[in-house]
Amino acid sequence: MAAASARVDTASFSNSRSTYVLSQILIYAALLAAATFGPLIVGLAGWLYGVGVAVLDALFLALALRLWHDDGHRPAPQLFAYSIVYLGLLFGLLLVDAAVLQAL
Repeated sequence: MAAASARVDTASFSNSRSTYVLSQILIYAALLAAATFGPLIVGLAGWLYGVGVAVLDALFLALALRLWHDDGHRPAPQLFAYSIVYLGLLFGLLLVDAAVLQAL
């Protein structure tokens, strides 16, 4: 009987822990989206970077929200994989934008 109640407590803890982690993911995604506009705001990047980062951030936030609303864990590996691709694309945007700005 004690094992059954321990499982219930573990399940309850797991659900509250899961909600906490998901809220942290959403907070991180929102702060990341805000921070990526830093180079644009201070003049280190141009319109190309601004448009590109807006699209990348929208996808990142959409995947984070999908993870929040999905009961299963399917979106988690997709969000993780996109976060790796996102970083490479973000730096690529900075490089391309710098090259375009110098060409103009």
